[in-house]
Amino acid sequence: MLSPTPKSDAIITLISASFRKKLGICIRNLAIFTVITVSYSGVHQAYQLALATQEAGLLHEFRCSLYDAPGKWGGLLSRIAGPEKLRSRRLAGLDPSLIREHPWPLLAKVLRDRFNSASREEWLQANDAFDRWSAAQFAARPAEAVIGTETCALHLFNAARRSNATTILDCPQHHPDFLHRLLSEASDRTSLPLPPALKHSPMLERTRREYDLADWRFTFSPQHSLGFEQAGYPKDRQIEIPLWVDTNFWHPLTPSLSSAPSPPQIHLQTSAFNVQSSEFKVQSSPTPHSPLSTLHFPPPHLPSPISGAQAPLRLLFAGSITLRKGIPFLLEAVRQSGVDYHLTLAGPVDPLMQPLLPQADPRIRILPPHSKSDLRALYQSHDLFILPSVADSFGFVALEAMACGLPALVSENCGAPVPSPEWRVRAMDPQHLAERIAWFASQRDLWPSHSIAAAAFAAGFTPARYRNQVARFLTSHLPPS
Repeated sequence: MLSPTPKSDAIITLISASFRKKLGICIRNLAIFTVITVSYSGVHQAYQLALATQEAGLLHEFRCSLYDAPGKWGGLLSRIAGPEKLRSRRLAGLDPSLIREHPWPLLAKVLRDRFNSASREEWLQANDAFDRWSAAQFAARPAEAVIGTETCALHLFNAARRSNATTILDCPQHHPDFLHRLLSEASDRTSLPLPPALKHSPMLERTRREYDLADWRFTFSPQHSLGFEQAGYPKDRQIEIPLWVDTNFWHPLTPSLSSAPSPPQIHLQTSAFNVQSSEFKVQSSPTPHSPLSTLHFPPPHLPSPISGAQAPLRLLFAGSITLRKGIPFLLEAVRQSGVDYHLTLAGPVDPLMQPLLPQADPRIRILPPHSKSDLRALYQSHDLFILPSVADSFGFVALEAMACGLPALVSENCGAPVPSPEWRVRAMDPQHLAERIAWFASQRDLWPSHSIAAAAFAAGFTPARYRNQVARFLTSHLPPS
């Protein structure tokens, strides 16, 4: 039996996508299954959810603020501002004829923010306006199920309930009670105040009401689901589907392999993610052909960022520099590690963190938020990525870093998968994190193999894999029309 190759995999994927699209048109025309509306003013997973629904033959309509395509408002803005500005507002394969835009709440917010920078984090007004429009559209053109995203689905879900439509909520964030408990513990351990966002707010109350109105909730990991279970939502109503990384963009500096002398082999293990609800279960191994528990990674043709045994270990964190991301524990861990290091923190700095950040330590540099291209270059020029989150429903940056060939240490409170238990650290435990940093520093001869292991593992989490799992849930759990 011939082994699959990247080229053959690509051909199979193309054929499968074409077949799914034709089958979907037939199913939609025959009205055998439920038709679904997907709606969200922002990005998150909405575009991939819309394409997954379309590929399953179930998409009734995708409602968004902007979509970059000819004849759309997003296409016009793309021509004016440049396609890079609308990069996240387009997706190959999504049928523009099934897309309805409502750009005005978003554009009004952008204009308001130009005159009042303090309002940039305030999305309640814009999301509510979009949501009311989407609910009115539903009343005019109802569907049998709706997929919304938290903070922007309250009115749509109320309209859907009045029509006895099924409601599915994509939940990018932790349940607020779960998040509050974790951050309260972090606050106690560090003597830092709780973030103001955790206090009572209209947006939080709106989100709670959306949770209650949802028949199903999409989550990204067991830890993400746990918060909803502890809040009293039935366990079988959380649908765990890990997210993805775009390896066409996030990749090692030199992705090709050669027959260069092989570095020492490493053997990694991974626990499979269960995507499940009641009888629905998907075992999502990272790659369809070779479980990581048995992989022997080939020698990489990659220039190791570690220049020698005496070189400082180059550590990287990317994201908001906050208590929630575990920055106080990271700073303490590098001090305890006993290794020679350079630490880069790239992201916006929470004012509450400012007193903790060393002002004159040459080993620590703080950089502003980076563009995607610049962030990729950062990943490619460091030795170890660290995501010590107190609470992260997923943590895209960890998969991005691994896709770029950067080994990662990720906390147990972060939903991002890792290829080995040795890459997972206890949350809010600087001593354990320090031990793992020191362990990586002692494994410098294994760095090339760790790099290949990271990239190979991340490559299994593709957008197509995510969409296939969403489609499997939709076709197996929603009632026939």
